[in-house]
Amino acid sequence: MLAPEYSTLIRVFPGLVFGALLAAVGPRAGLAGPDAALLPGLVVTLAAVGAWLVAMDWELHGRPWPMLLAGALGGGLLTAGLALAWRWRQGLWRTLLVVTVSGALAAQGVQWLWSMWPGMDENLRAGLLFVGWQVCVAAALGFAAPTTPRAS
Repeated sequence: MLAPEYSTLIRVFPGLVFGALLAAVGPRAGLAGPDAALLPGLVVTLAAVGAWLVAMDWELHGRPWPMLLAGALGGGLLTAGLALAWRWRQGLWRTLLVVTVSGALAAQGVQWLWSMWPGMDENLRAGLLFVGWQVCVAAALGFAAPTTPRAS
């Protein structure tokens, strides 16, 4: 079990890192318009932190499929935050569906890996979830998110 002084850091850090990454890469990858500024970047980061916190809370208390539902909830909330910050209009429902399903399947896959190795260290479990879920969701965003034309 993680030491109490690290529990808040572990709960916030993954969302903060993923949100900062999306805020930095999103405009350059064509996911946001060329006028993306500081405020949309903060909204993206806060959306990622919020999605991570809500998903982690759901994973602890949700039943009957806690990881599947937590992954779907995290993916859906993150997509909603990105759509709000970057003003996505076209392809929003497709993106929401693809990212939500991807988040759900990635989280459930991590749960199955945890079940295969029950003696896994708590830090390794958190790291596997942190990396595995975020890579799958980032790939789904890259595949399904509406792109904006770059200014030339």
